[in-house]
Amino acid sequence: MKLVAEGVIVEIQGNRILSDVYFHMEDKGVTGLFGRNGSGKSTLLKALFSEFKPQWSRITIDGEVVKSPYLIQGLMKYLPQDSFFPSSIRCREALALFNISHNAQEIIQGIVGFLNGAKVSQLSLGQRRSFEMLVLLYSDSKFVLLDEPFTGLSPILIEKIIPLIKEQSKNKGILIIDHQWSSVLEISDRYYLMDRGNLKEYLSRDQIRESSYLNSFKEGFD
Repeated sequence: MKLVAEGVIVEIQGNRILSDVYFHMEDKGVTGLFGRNGSGKSTLLKALFSEFKPQWSRITIDGEVVKSPYLIQGLMKYLPQDSFFPSSIRCREALALFNISHNAQEIIQGIVGFLNGAKVSQLSLGQRRSFEMLVLLYSDSKFVLLDEPFTGLSPILIEKIIPLIKEQSKNKGILIIDHQWSSVLEISDRYYLMDRGNLKEYLSRDQIRESSYLNSFKEGFD
């Protein structure tokens, strides 16, 4: 299954955020999206998910136009920068809501800690971020969009989650942006760089490493 977004144009209060962007990803593998703050990365994820309507865009799945991807059962899940679960919901209710299997629940429990009857609001920042990310990763969705998934997570916790992302990418396409550049590079199979609303695809890890943008953060990629 292939997702394609073409001609994506987003303007906010007269400022062009995305300029005729073309993007594609498969339903397997990890796609890393790099770029400076304010370059339009999060805007692209929101446009793909149809959180808002761009000035213009055409999104297709295997060549068929899709107007609202988030409405199609089992197609796409999106992790925003802010928590998306209501504070009143209990962890076990959230797991049931996303039809998380028993085996996956045990994996999530091992990462997040003892959940039992806890509410999502009772989790620490790192636990809550991990929990929400893992619920989406273990859902039945074919595409998962992750916006800053490692926010609030310790290096040890990130190390535990990275293999899980790679494992789940065998069955779904995962798009990820995060300030932890080296972690994103480590798990990515495809690479995009956003620069002032323009998107460029790189064909290899070496190419993205050698880009002028990532060279300015060289110490993070040794």
